[in-house]
Amino acid sequence: MNLGQLDPENEEFVNNYKEMGYSTKTQLANEAIKNLRWKKKNQLREQWRAEAFAEIAETKPDLPFAALDGEDFVLNKAR
Repeated sequence: MNLGQLDPENEEFVNNYKEMGYSTKTQLANEAIKNLRWKKKNQLREQWRAEAFAEIAETKPDLPFAALDGEDFVLNKAR
């Protein structure tokens, strides 16, 4: 498997693939790429949620009980 020029630290990590339980460097690379894709997907989802929350926070949604005042609600006390 030809990955091109790796940083020495990364090259040492890849070359120790057998110590990590992989039979080939390709298995190690596939696992690493799968995990990186999962991490990036989660980061994009987190970014989307933050943007959606910011967009909603700027609005004033219709609250179904906003017109009711405090006298319309009775606190149910324990008997």
